[in-house]
Amino acid sequence: MRPVKEIFDEIHGFIDLYQTEVEVLENCALTRLRHVLQLGPAYNVYPSATHTRYAHSLGTMLLADKLYSGAVSEPEQEERRVIRLAGLLHDVGHLPFSHALPGDHEALGIKIIKQYLADDLASYLETIIDVLKGRHELSPIISGEVDADRLDYLIRDAHHLGLPYKGVDLERVIRHARLVKLGSRWVMAFSEGSEVAVEALIITRLELFRRVYYHKHVTALEALLAKIYNNMIEENLLEPPSEIIASGEWCFFDDCFLLEKIKGLSRRGGWLGEASRMFLHGEIPVLVAEVHLPSSSHQDVTGELLEASAECGIPQEWVIVHIPKLIPVKDPDSLLIIRGDRLESIMNVNGSLLKALKDFAYSPVRVYTRREHAKRLRECIQPRLARLKP
Repeated sequence: MRPVKEIFDEIHGFIDLYQTEVEVLENCALTRLRHVLQLGPAYNVYPSATHTRYAHSLGTMLLADKLYSGAVSEPEQEERRVIRLAGLLHDVGHLPFSHALPGDHEALGIKIIKQYLADDLASYLETIIDVLKGRHELSPIISGEVDADRLDYLIRDAHHLGLPYKGVDLERVIRHARLVKLGSRWVMAFSEGSEVAVEALIITRLELFRRVYYHKHVTALEALLAKIYNNMIEENLLEPPSEIIASGEWCFFDDCFLLEKIKGLSRRGGWLGEASRMFLHGEIPVLVAEVHLPSSSHQDVTGELLEASAECGIPQEWVIVHIPKLIPVKDPDSLLIIRGDRLESIMNVNGSLLKALKDFAYSPVRVYTRREHAKRLRECIQPRLARLKP
């Protein structure tokens, strides 16, 4: 493969681009990501968090290439093309403001790739879809506890947030990554001697969740925005994502589009007008409760809280609940170290810091409201939340 273009990235330096990648990057499904913020409304809390899904997608493409080149014993040019394109396209289905809005961006991404990018991808289409769906031996490079996606966003997010995370040894993690077969599936493992670098990566991710992704003010704005968005769909002021894709209007459905809709709503009366003005002005709802529940209880909690608030005479529209969508470390036992001819969980390595995190799942359910309802709502819902705790 010979590059036909290069682009400079603030994190990785020059990134070479090949013909198909240039064509994909010129497609409106990709250029749209220039107007989708990586961290959604977090810029209201961290003013420099204004980087985009577009830059992250380029970084993920580059790191997917590097991981592939080192992780497989006999790299092939066709597979290299596929994994680079899969990295470039992995976030194409993100809604405006990224993870703030409800929806399965991975499933939406597959629909978008099929509808908008089939001609550009040609013979690579089905293989790329298999990689993104987790059905291909190369899938762990894009989706796993340590993958190209996470390697890029951890470094990129920390850089833009101004956080002093210098402990991520990116080169060591990449150089020691290996694709290996475990039973009937392929997994990413790491050669002996990389344990400290892998641990540092996981611990950095956990710290970013605690300090940024699940910062109480960030999740407040995400929950407020999600409630506004859901109300817009319920009142037929906005089409659901699947209908926007089908109509051919997806390329216009970005942060700018949604903000303009919210600006229009801010001139209205009623809850939707008030909530829209709050979001536009960066007015952060008041946190009245935080509880750590098993994920199996997450879907029950909203109904319980709305029922309790109704009994206390609090307007249900002002009960704003943030349900965590992401878990910092889903399966620490899947972090594998290669010792000779066997695989061993990093948890079993002597002195592993991750042992202490094995049963730690930082995914708080939070309840917010307007200031005038805060005291009464706090008193009202505490008994219900106490009953939901394991």
